[in-house]
Amino acid sequence: MNLSSFSLLLNKTLTISSKKSLWILFGIIGTNMTLITLNLLYSAAALSGIGMFGLIVSGILFIGGFLFWYQLLKNISPTEQTNTLTEVSNEETLPPTDSEKTEIEGLKKQVRKMTLQAGLAEETQRHVEEEVTFLKEFAGQTKTSLFKMADSIDIELQNNIKNITIQTEKATDIAAQLTKSAQTVGDKSGTVAEGAAMALENTTNVQKFAAGLSDTVAEITNQMKQTTALTQEAVSISNDTQTTISGLEDAAQGIEEIIGLINNIARQTNMLALNATIEAARAGEAGKGFAVVAAEVKNLANQTTQSVEGITQHIKGIQTKVGAAVQDIDKIKKSIDNVQSSSDVISTEVTQQGEATREITASSTEARTSVQTVTEGARDISQEANNNTLIVEEINLISEELARQVLSIRSHMMEIVQCALDENERRSTERHISTKTSLITLDGIEGDIQIQFLDYSMGGMRVKVLDNPLPATFLNGSARKGTVSTGTTGSKIHFIVRDVQDDVINAQFEDDEVLIRMLNVYLESQNSEDGVDDTLEEIELFG
Repeated sequence: MNLSSFSLLLNKTLTISSKKSLWILFGIIGTNMTLITLNLLYSAAALSGIGMFGLIVSGILFIGGFLFWYQLLKNISPTEQTNTLTEVSNEETLPPTDSEKTEIEGLKKQVRKMTLQAGLAEETQRHVEEEVTFLKEFAGQTKTSLFKMADSIDIELQNNIKNITIQTEKATDIAAQLTKSAQTVGDKSGTVAEGAAMALENTTNVQKFAAGLSDTVAEITNQMKQTTALTQEAVSISNDTQTTISGLEDAAQGIEEIIGLINNIARQTNMLALNATIEAARAGEAGKGFAVVAAEVKNLANQTTQSVEGITQHIKGIQTKVGAAVQDIDKIKKSIDNVQSSSDVISTEVTQQGEATREITASSTEARTSVQTVTEGARDISQEANNNTLIVEEINLISEELARQVLSIRSHMMEIVQCALDENERRSTERHISTKTSLITLDGIEGDIQIQFLDYSMGGMRVKVLDNPLPATFLNGSARKGTVSTGTTGSKIHFIVRDVQDDVINAQFEDDEVLIRMLNVYLESQNSEDGVDDTLEEIELFG
């Protein structure tokens, strides 16, 4: 059975009742995937040497696909099988016989009768229409999924083959480098041994320096302890001084109270002297002597008052200075406290430094042991280098053979995937032919690019680049996106580039459906004006 007959059989199969169409749809998918898997496994078994295991798996998949297809055919009525196989046979070999024509005519009558009954049964027709709509949507989704799956397989396969090729080339280069390195390892081993000896000597010196540093840290620790003790003593003296000055301030306040008492006595004495003067004046001549004494007492009281005022001023000055001294002592105490805190921090850091120094000493000892081990290992490397030369040469041979096998696998796999893509490459929506030109923009490329539409649909477009060839950076990129102008409206439709072949770009629209429909309407109107036949292609579910 050739490809056209197979397509006819599938298309005829799709005309069966809606419930069985769903089984047929799954049957076609399963059979198609079984055949592709069978070819892939068979090619892989032949190329990679899997042998009997690959053939057994292939046989199991083939038997499973055959049983599934056989069960599918059992679900189709004999009359429908006869009708479909008759039409296929008519295309391939002989025209139908009279009995077959009679049977076909009978079937046509039955179909017409069923059509009339369906026209009368509105409810039945509604269910049928819903089932057909569901089947079309499901078929479209399934077909789109197959396209995406085929594209993903193709891209993934190419990437994997490319990565394997790159890794093989890298392995070859690495093997060559290993060969060269193996030849020089023997010479370098002596240098390594000398360097190890120098490292051993340096490690010994480091160990000595670490021991000296440990002693220095210990001495610093002792000095910090003495500094801490002195700081604590200064804090104690500061506290005592503050207590003494506080006592002095209290004494000054006591003196001020005594001076107040003396001042009161002086005022009373002055008052008594005034009274004595008055009494002496009353006494006349007899009181003159008493008046002189009263005057002297008054002068003495005035002098006492003046002296008390002077003493009061001095006491206030002393109190002011005592207050300032108290504040200064507080500041000194705070400074001493800060010094104490800093001393504590320094003491902690010095302690940690001492521990680090001890760790350095221990590490130096371990490093010395490691250097001795390296020295011994350098001798072993010199001996193993000679053996590695033969191993690297063998790796070179294996890498070359692997490269040849990868190229062979790539060739066969590309043929298989391309065959599957060619057999399944169909549009899931109606396509229109066009010759109109427009402008597109592509991510990563500056400026607009002039293109000519080859065909378009609601799902995507195929255009030809009229400007200069696309740069290699775009052809080798991934996730390429762009926009296309919708005509005189100035609107832009976003799209994703699915494939680029020479100067032809296959793109999938990724924008609002209204904008996409606007572009389709614009191109259809332009085709009508230009007289271009944009007949819709027949929608095929599979084939």
